[in-house]
Amino acid sequence: MTQWTFSRFASSQWAAVPPVASGDLNGKTIVVIGGNAGIGFEAAKHYCQMNPDKVILACRSEERAEAAVKSLREETNFERVEVSIVDLSNFNSVKALAKQLNEEDRLDILVENAGILPPSEYTPMEDSWESTLQVNHISLSLLSILLLPKMISTAERFNTHPRLLLVGSDVHMLIKFDKDIVDGESPLKKLSSIEYCTPESLQKRYGETKLLNLLFVRALSDRLPTLTTLIPSCVNPGFCCSSLRKSSTMTGLDSFKNWAREKVFARTAEEGSRQIIFASVAGEDPASADEEQLAKLKGAYISNSEVAEPSDYVLSEEGKEAQDKLWTDLIKELAVIEPKVLDIVARYLPDLLISSEGPLPPIYPLSLDRPGSVHP
Repeated sequence: MTQWTFSRFASSQWAAVPPVASGDLNGKTIVVIGGNAGIGFEAAKHYCQMNPDKVILACRSEERAEAAVKSLREETNFERVEVSIVDLSNFNSVKALAKQLNEEDRLDILVENAGILPPSEYTPMEDSWESTLQVNHISLSLLSILLLPKMISTAERFNTHPRLLLVGSDVHMLIKFDKDIVDGESPLKKLSSIEYCTPESLQKRYGETKLLNLLFVRALSDRLPTLTTLIPSCVNPGFCCSSLRKSSTMTGLDSFKNWAREKVFARTAEEGSRQIIFASVAGEDPASADEEQLAKLKGAYISNSEVAEPSDYVLSEEGKEAQDKLWTDLIKELAVIEPKVLDIVARYLPDLLISSEGPLPPIYPLSLDRPGSVHP
């Protein structure tokens, strides 16, 4: 059985962290969302030491991003670091970033690392979604789908295995979705509603978004055609010293408890970043790819530098049913935000979608030379 327990958490945190993996990133383009601090910055530092073509830090603050670029260049002597601006609380900003990245020649590794802790009270964004749900799940899923054609074309043109990595957490093991929410007409709207988002419910919101991240990765992997070499994974960096909690609104006793937990249990941000690097390069030796390991990485939950079992709920029939229903609902909502999502999903993923004009047939143009392809 795979469930969160305190003893399991403690033993995992106190276990020796495997050394950082190494790989050849020559010619590759890497994008790190939230790469200006914490595990995102440490992951970017490791990438810079593997000789990629470029590393792009996609951050909300240009000032902090430029400071991070300066530090990376000084610490690694790697100059090809660039900045892109994205605000995950604004869908137009996410779409603008996707448009910019689709103009790159290739996209080999996309690290979706940014996220926020839930506020103590219901806080809707300008786009009308609850803030944590939008930033941690919906915006990252939107970006993933909009960049899917670019990553698939990168795989085909350069004979590589691009990695789409969502940073998850073991706290997903504390969550399961009520069946009445999953079976409802609009599960995500329900989760985002002011009626659902009571102060008590918001206490588990971070874990809910991490479960949604994992279910998204698994649903996407299930729908990728067999020959597609794109590898989506969900990466657990472990409990790390992080600017995520430092930027939260915790005060008083909660702030002290967090300080104590970090002192006793937390890994460093660099140790947490090693999980991202493992997921980025595992199975792809320059001499010959390990096809068996690569297959295991697709849709995987990665923890302690290995493919690990997610929660019992995720693996159960109930969890699989929730995964499929939440995927369908997510695509419906993303298509409202950006209509081209329907075309991308219909063309690249073997799922029958329903549009306002009726069924959309699944079309899988896995070559850029085929007519009707969605060109990045």
